[in-house]
Amino acid sequence: MEIAMLENPDIWLIAGTVLIILEIFVGSLVLFLPLGLAGILVGLIYKLQVNFEFILISNWAYALVIWLSLIHISEPT
Repeated sequence: MEIAMLENPDIWLIAGTVLIILEIFVGSLVLFLPLGLAGILVGLIYKLQVNFEFILISNWAYALVIWLSLIHISEPT
């Protein structure tokens, strides 16, 4: 069941949106904004896969690796 939640694009989009809204209220720009942006980007990739039927992320583990790398890229220096 947890694996199915990781492969659901709506969960990624909702989690990313919640984290960005949390960032607006906390305002640290270190934790919640990179997590939210990475979550939204992974959710958008999953949505494109579902709608256009091409495979970019074939496994849930790849989604987590992409999410972690996007967090690293979007962190402020």
